Amino acid sequence: MEKRTLVKTDKNGTKYWNTRVMCDRCSGGSGVYTWGGTINGRPMYAGTCYKCNGAGYVWEIVKEYTPEYRAKLDAANEKRKAAKQAKWEAERAEREKAWAEQRAKEAAGRAERERIRQEEIERNRGHYIGTVGDKVEMTVTLERTFTYEVPCFGAPWSTDIVTGYVFKTDDNCTLVWKTVGGLRRKVYTETGHFRDDEKHGWYDYEHPEDGARVTIKGTIKAHEEYNNVYQTVLNRVKWVR
Repeated sequence: MEKRTLVKTDKNGTKYWNTRVMCDRCSGGSGVYTWGGTINGRPMYAGTCYKCNGAGYVWEIVKEYTPEYRAKLDAANEKRKAAKQAKWEAERAEREKAWAEQRAKEAAGRAERERIRQEEIERNRGHYIGTVGDKVEMTVTLERTFTYEVPCFGAPWSTDIVTGYVFKTDDNCTLVWKTVGGLRRKVYTETGHFRDDEKHGWYDYEHPEDGARVTIKGTIKAHEEYNNVYQTVLNRVKWVR
């Protein structure tokens, strides 16, 4: 049997050959299909190849182009490749442009957030009040309180609880007072738990909550800076009203 037979020739001079080629599913064109691996070099399972039906070869249509038409096809193929490459380059340029714009936008956002942060730091920094040793009396806002333990004076095997008070003035200055006692004032009521013999009245102690407006007086103990904030440290603070 001939290995190939001419089927037709088209208008471009391309010849279509019905060509006999080795089956790519067999073991070397043997017509036997194996599967399951091998044991001692022998296939575990074998049978007639379903593609070539045991012949070892199949028939396929193979095109034979004229040199002129082959060159025309190659030119068209190169043109398509160039167009595809140009499209890919344009898309890559667009992606890189979008990435650059996104990076610039993110950088601008970071710069704006940093500017706002620095402005917030400057607003919270405030300034020192008075000079060390001055006695002051002012109405402030109790921003927050905090506590921590220290060794007890005269009895280091025990501990005292220190309460810290952070106050803010109306112009955003910070005052700090630390005490083992607490900020409180007497409130006279008929149902109070404590007796004031001098005023012949009963009273309880009132403690301010965070955010309360209080009038305090005390002595300036020191000027300190903490976390970029100027703090005026007070001593012997009393809650006036």
